Amino acid sequence: MLNEYLPWFGIAMLVCVSIVNLMSGLAIWEALIAVSTVFAGLGVGFDLFGVNLLALLSHRLLGLLESDLFQAIPLYVFMGTILKKTDIAKDMLYVMQTLCEKLRMPKENALLFFSLLVAPMNGSVASTAHLLNFKNDHPTHEDGIKSRFGLIASASTIGMIIPPSLVLLMMGDAMMRAHTEAMNLGLSNPAGTTILNTKDIFLASLFPGFLVFFAWVLINGVLYRRNRHSHRNANATDSPHSWHRGAIAIAVIVSLFIGVFQGFILAVEAAATGCLLLCLYFFFSNSVQSKSSVWHEVVKEAFALSGSLLTILFAATAFSMVFRLFETDRLIHQWILSSSQSLLHLPLIFLSVGLCALMMDAFELILVIIPIVSPGLILLMGDAKQVAILLLLTLQISFLLPPFGYAILMARNFSPSLTVKQQIKLVLPYIVAILAIFILFLWLP
Repeated sequence: MLNEYLPWFGIAMLVCVSIVNLMSGLAIWEALIAVSTVFAGLGVGFDLFGVNLLALLSHRLLGLLESDLFQAIPLYVFMGTILKKTDIAKDMLYVMQTLCEKLRMPKENALLFFSLLVAPMNGSVASTAHLLNFKNDHPTHEDGIKSRFGLIASASTIGMIIPPSLVLLMMGDAMMRAHTEAMNLGLSNPAGTTILNTKDIFLASLFPGFLVFFAWVLINGVLYRRNRHSHRNANATDSPHSWHRGAIAIAVIVSLFIGVFQGFILAVEAAATGCLLLCLYFFFSNSVQSKSSVWHEVVKEAFALSGSLLTILFAATAFSMVFRLFETDRLIHQWILSSSQSLLHLPLIFLSVGLCALMMDAFELILVIIPIVSPGLILLMGDAKQVAILLLLTLQISFLLPPFGYAILMARNFSPSLTVKQQIKLVLPYIVAILAIFILFLWLP
């Protein structure tokens, strides 16, 4: 009797996770583990699946321990953490501000160029927003801080679409699994004859990522055109040493990025190289005071954030396994494929993913929601790269939607007095640019 309603248990799991996460105050990984445990017990208790199938979870977790993704997470987190504790980011921003002045561009564009290099290493919207706010030479008066609200919120999401960020690394792993599942379900389109990998995601995201970036540069040129001839604050570090350190850091980062794109090194190897160089700078630089206490903070914060991400990864793996045991993924694939009869249904699917982004951050979405919807979308659209790009742009738009978008919440910590109407006004130009690029890639793959 209950077998007829088997897939609806998975739908109930999604609803329960949302309710528990919003109402109980538990962390998302705690909600995932709790809901997975309860529904696994129900499945075994009502003889919907055998308990021996749950033993496969240990094999999946061991597989995660051997993957590049597991190695990459602590490396990327460590890079972002140590970057916040040194003056490297400040020196890089100084170089970019100088270049913007020489090119007669608004100095606000220096924040975009800075985020273009830092966000892929940092990998976190929250960390990038924190870095952008405290490493830039923003005006001391409140109106000046408010005027950059939209810029800081938008720039903090650059790492979601510009490789080789941690978000894209995790997205590549999720899309590889989704593409494999779509091919097993009967994907026959020539565009899907080879399994997608992380490098494919990196290369596919370059064009839309830079379209977004340069659209924002043009928007800043209009919004901040009066600042083209303005000078840096007196607080800005102005010395040859700062220029040299910043230029060297930029050259090293660009070299690592080129190595990844050309296939000379893996993203994990690039992250390890970056960590080594940052550690050498940290221990031999005279600009870092109280090295022992700062190093303690770096290690503590890196371990805490890495542990949190890895715990979410394990919890999402358990949730996904129980979810699939109820065969709910097949039900969702059927729903998505049935939407091919209407062109309006496809945007509604992406809208549903965007609504989920108002309750979860990028990592949670990629680990929980993306694996559920992406196989059906790949079957429907026939191009896994197109699906990946559209999902990333969807997440980026959702994070910029006031008042609950993740990037908006992070940027609002530095401008708490802004009203929702003011927030919409400040971020609307950046959202419109992403939306236009989303429509372009939706209808012109």
